[in-house]
Amino acid sequence: MTVVLKGGVMKALLVVDVQTDVMRFRDTKGLIEACNDRISHYAPEKVMYVVHKMPWERASKKKKFGSGLLVVSDRVFDKRVGNAFSNSQLLQTFKDEQVDEVEIIGIDGNHCVKETAFGALENGFKATVNEHAVASMNKQEFESTKQQLCDAGVAVISE
Repeated sequence: MTVVLKGGVMKALLVVDVQTDVMRFRDTKGLIEACNDRISHYAPEKVMYVVHKMPWERASKKKKFGSGLLVVSDRVFDKRVGNAFSNSQLLQTFKDEQVDEVEIIGIDGNHCVKETAFGALENGFKATVNEHAVASMNKQEFESTKQQLCDAGVAVISE
């Protein structure tokens, strides 16, 4: 089943940085369950995972997803900066598959999730951040971040 919205809009889900080394030192209680719920609403081929690799890490280094995360596809893209769309292969995949809209979930709402949402807009995609499935180290700052996202044209939902 492919998620196609009214008017033929193609939607994809980006699961950002839900990996063990990023989860450390953050309150991620309930995050895996919330992410799995969102993942279950998409066809496997429309679920893409993004893993953050530090500049000093080898490109070939495998990252471990958070325990219990539902991994329904092998569509995993690396990034070295906050914005997942800095990976040209991810951007090309969206273009090739005529994706119009992206729902973004994961870690951290004030950094990589936010930067990826802005990156989606910059590349012509409609972006939604589902705060129910987003963890942030600084929850107070995330309130301000949500306003920045809304002001830029990102839909912030909680479902």
